[in-house]
Amino acid sequence: FSQDGARLFNGSQVFDAETGRRLTQIPGERSGYGYSWDSQGSRAVWNRGGDVQVWDKTTNKTRTLVIPEQNEFDRGMGLYSSGTCISPDGKWVSTLVSNGRSDESRVLLWNLATPGKPRAFPVLHDSGGAVSLAFSPNSKALLYTGEKRTGDTWSGQKWIGAWDVNTGRTVLNIYPEERGTLVAWSPDSRYAVVRDWNVWSLYEVATGKRVWQTPVQEKSVFNAITFTEDKKLYFYESDEKKNERYLKYWDLAKVLNKK
Repeated sequence: FSQDGARLFNGSQVFDAETGRRLTQIPGERSGYGYSWDSQGSRAVWNRGGDVQVWDKTTNKTRTLVIPEQNEFDRGMGLYSSGTCISPDGKWVSTLVSNGRSDESRVLLWNLATPGKPRAFPVLHDSGGAVSLAFSPNSKALLYTGEKRTGDTWSGQKWIGAWDVNTGRTVLNIYPEERGTLVAWSPDSRYAVVRDWNVWSLYEVATGKRVWQTPVQEKSVFNAITFTEDKKLYFYESDEKKNERYLKYWDLAKVLNKK
């Protein structure tokens, strides 16, 4: 869905979410995964394995962001990528790139207004695999989570980090107990929520302090999380044993004991 809920994108077509009427047929090759919209619903991005596709609503054209070939970045990154997202203002596009062994990762960042190669952010450790990406609602920072790995062995050391997309400066670097599989920002960009297999955690970005944590009630095999503008965190969970699916939400204001 577009962030305003008005349009639905399936990778090849755009529909009016209320009427189901097809609005646009996306031209060209459209197979892929990891679809993401900007806040105005004017651009959509998705991952195609070896490159990133950007669709522009105004022109109804797609643009290809080429992931640099192996060895273009230090330590020889390959062409496997995932976790593509676009900033709410539609200016930035980011994707995760790994060498296929998942012991080395880079986060690539494109400025759509400036042609050329992407900027490459290394993870904050000698080796590791970034797991999840999310732009802040004000489009100023990029959040990621991961777990350190050497060869085929997970070290158990997890991290949550964030960069200022304009300067590349690290604005968050913490080492939580949980391994974040999903991340999201609060609407005011003050807090980051991290979903592990066992717990939910809420962090204050400015201080890195964990301000809330609660156990996951069901063991989920598939899930997604998103914040709404009224500070409700919606998430999807599925209980494999009961064969049941749930759409739930946390009220962030109540969690923080605020009115």
